[in-house]
Amino acid sequence: SALDNLYIADGVNITDSAFGGLGTFSRSYGSLGTGINTSFIKEVQVKTGGFEPQYGQSTGGIVNIITKSGTNEFHGAVYGYARPKAFEATRKQPDDFRIGQGGKLLHAENYDVGVDAGGPLVKNKLFFFGSFNPTISRNILLGAKNSGLFTLLGEHAARTRTYNYAAKLDWNLNQNHSINFSLFGDPSKTNKSSFASTNIDNATAQSVLDFGTRNLSVRYNGNFGGGASPYTLIGSFSQGVNHFNETGFDNFNQILDRTQTTLASQRQSFTSIGRGFIEPTNGKTYRTTWDLSKGVSLWGTHNLGIGYQFQRGQYSGVRDRSGPHFTVPGFNADGEPLSDFAGGTAGAIGQPLNGAFSLRLQSSFCTRCALMFIPGDPATGIALPGGGTAPAGYRRVSLQQTRGEFGVPAFATYNNYHAYYAQDTWRFNKHVTAILGLRGEQERIVGNPGSTGKRVAYSFTDQWAPRLGVTVDPTGKGNTKLFYNFGRFFEYIPLDLAERSLSAEKDFTGGRFAPDFVVPASGPLAGQRVAVINAFGTVNPIIDSAHLLSGNQVNCDFDVDGNPINLATHPNCGLASGLSISAQDPSNPILPGTKLGFAQEHIFGFEQQLPKNFVLSIRYQDRRLKRIVEDAAVVSPESIALFGQTYFIGNVTAALDAAHNLVPFKYTPGTLAASKPAGCRLNPALAFDPVTNPLVADAGTVRDNFGAVLGAICYAAGSGDPGGDGKPDGFPNAIHIYRGVEIELNKRFSDNWQLLSNWRISKLNGNYEGHFRNDNGQTDPAISSLFDFTEGDFNLLGDQFKAGPLNTDRRLVSNIYASYQFTKDKGYGAIAGLNLGGGLHMESGVPLSKFGAHPAYLNAGEVPIGGRGALGRSPFFTQFDFHADYPWQVTERAKLSFIADFFNVFNSRPVRLVDQNFEVSAGVLNPDFNKPASFRAPFNMRLGLRFEF
Repeated sequence: SALDNLYIADGVNITDSAFGGLGTFSRSYGSLGTGINTSFIKEVQVKTGGFEPQYGQSTGGIVNIITKSGTNEFHGAVYGYARPKAFEATRKQPDDFRIGQGGKLLHAENYDVGVDAGGPLVKNKLFFFGSFNPTISRNILLGAKNSGLFTLLGEHAARTRTYNYAAKLDWNLNQNHSINFSLFGDPSKTNKSSFASTNIDNATAQSVLDFGTRNLSVRYNGNFGGGASPYTLIGSFSQGVNHFNETGFDNFNQILDRTQTTLASQRQSFTSIGRGFIEPTNGKTYRTTWDLSKGVSLWGTHNLGIGYQFQRGQYSGVRDRSGPHFTVPGFNADGEPLSDFAGGTAGAIGQPLNGAFSLRLQSSFCTRCALMFIPGDPATGIALPGGGTAPAGYRRVSLQQTRGEFGVPAFATYNNYHAYYAQDTWRFNKHVTAILGLRGEQERIVGNPGSTGKRVAYSFTDQWAPRLGVTVDPTGKGNTKLFYNFGRFFEYIPLDLAERSLSAEKDFTGGRFAPDFVVPASGPLAGQRVAVINAFGTVNPIIDSAHLLSGNQVNCDFDVDGNPINLATHPNCGLASGLSISAQDPSNPILPGTKLGFAQEHIFGFEQQLPKNFVLSIRYQDRRLKRIVEDAAVVSPESIALFGQTYFIGNVTAALDAAHNLVPFKYTPGTLAASKPAGCRLNPALAFDPVTNPLVADAGTVRDNFGAVLGAICYAAGSGDPGGDGKPDGFPNAIHIYRGVEIELNKRFSDNWQLLSNWRISKLNGNYEGHFRNDNGQTDPAISSLFDFTEGDFNLLGDQFKAGPLNTDRRLVSNIYASYQFTKDKGYGAIAGLNLGGGLHMESGVPLSKFGAHPAYLNAGEVPIGGRGALGRSPFFTQFDFHADYPWQVTERAKLSFIADFFNVFNSRPVRLVDQNFEVSAGVLNPDFNKPASFRAPFNMRLGLRFEF
């Protein structure tokens, strides 16, 4: 997946230490920047398989960037490129096809200028290279279409300025020893604009982003011992630093308005006010590597090598949310203490609390909920206590606190990584060469200090990765090659796991609050709670005991239809308890003996040198994840209200035995307790046991997201207790199988033209993508929600655990790139030097699935219904690009090049993806299901000038 790769530039690990993305990575915004000045790049090596033993920390690919250096000749360039919005065709917009609006990206603009220079400081000894390349990108945005009652967030630009820089020194001490020093970075800052969302009618969510990297590297190359085969030593030290900060937003709590999700003619869910979650962070990665090699002759020739690598990653920051902070209340509106309806209250009450909210419709029975006018709502005749009805369009609402953390949610985590390897490149004769290697790895990951000042930590040890490669040259002439590679590649777990699971996340969530309200003395709503509507068209949250409506429902009785019986004494009836408090510092959740996950790979290939400088290569690759690390809990979705969740982290498999299994007894809903075994546990928090309260619905009743009764269940004592019971816990095996055939036909530049072409037929099948989940967009490596529940007895998780085509499965990808240069020796006069190139890219679609919302978390995009790929595939896509550049020779050593790039020449704009969410939340259908979610970018072009001297 996108977070399983390793990115190295001049020995600097520019992979984000927290998530595994490229450059600076934010939980909210994804990968920002590239971590390197692209003008500094000389060559990019992309390794997709067959890694030598010196490479690790990746179950995906490895991108190794080699940078430019100075030479004995002074050289330089001044250049500029422009892609204004006038150079782009009209974009297709999902909002034109959907009820739910998200805002529009009208155009994307890019501008950059730069200067490069390199040459000798001391001839043959000391060389320099430098580059400075400021860039500006602008996205022209338009706010989402609203219901016409409030001011639309109009057309505006989200601008990012990046000051890319790079400097390099190469010092040849003598013919056997050299030192290289590199410094490069990409500090960036934006204007105040809509980077989080345009689905809001005001500017309260607009913010300023400040991010970027600073990287340095020192590298030594030396030969020792003299003779025909000296020892070669390569050593390096590097430091990669990145930061992300977000400021400038208005001081309002975020409110997601869900009051219109039942209205097909309205805009569905939208942010009515506030930025919401922010997470300013700092990351550092220190890395040192040492490699020693020597050639030896024995039964052929050997190049023996050993190496060691140490890496220290650091990740720190603060989790916070926009808006005023509140304090954790001690009671609800009924005067019931917090301890009655939420566990773990010690140290929580009175603590500072941030919050984000959802404005939701509530039952008319909740008379403590405020009345609010909902535009376009056809509701009429909402009964009022004491008689009468509310005017048309008025509905009961509450604010649900969806997220909130109390205390000081700062974190500082780190990890230490060690790797060591030995390899032998053994050339038996001119026909057979083998690479034999073994790599060892270990990672220690350390969480945030808890209240005791102690850190929770765990060491993943004893990871051994064998590597084998065999190449056969049947003729011994170097023009034919048959090869086989075997490798095992271990994952590297980023520090998001340490922040989330090895630290104390102190959460107060789930409460339902009455918003700020007034009680009119006269009129049709006299004596009623009526929500105060602010200047932004939404309500004001108040978090205190007087406004907290949800709580213990022991004395709040419901009939089988969910209607309250004792309305007079409990006017907050109809609201689920929902409250949860997590205030304890964690004990170590990682199971003893847990090891890093790994992929295992086999590659078979063939290469043939053909006449006219053509090379044909064919390879077959089979790569499979054989072990994963994930967090899990031995609880099913239907039992979470009874047992809660105690998470552990381990190598989740079908054979895992980490807790006492749930021992269920299924029975007919509403039957007397005599029909179930003695001691079979129902949900005591809801007091729906028909023995003690026969008038109410059975606590064992299980319903789907839409309220349909599926059955009833209770559980034997001891179910879910920690510690193994000799039986597998009920998880599936993680499956991730990639198989592909790749064919390349390439021609080196000769006779004025060159060709690069490839064709890949592949299949990616499984139930586990990797460190990133495309299903729900989750960026939590090794702690996703995928294994948080066992399958259960009522199929509430649909086909989540069943294997099928994974989200990034493309059965066909093909690229053909060719260029031709006109020269005088071929008879071209005035156009001599003109270079023309074309690129044809073709790719088949990805699987499209029908996703239900999670039955416990309520999040969209979690549960595949009908199997992965049930909706077919996205459209086949073909794009043709064109390039032209023409040099004007100003002097013998200086030229000015005119450059033009044309992308998507035929303006192909099919649907890229559709909205695959069948529900927007549990039980709430998505009216935009299977409608376009994104389109391909349209035709656009870029013009440039480059002066070289």
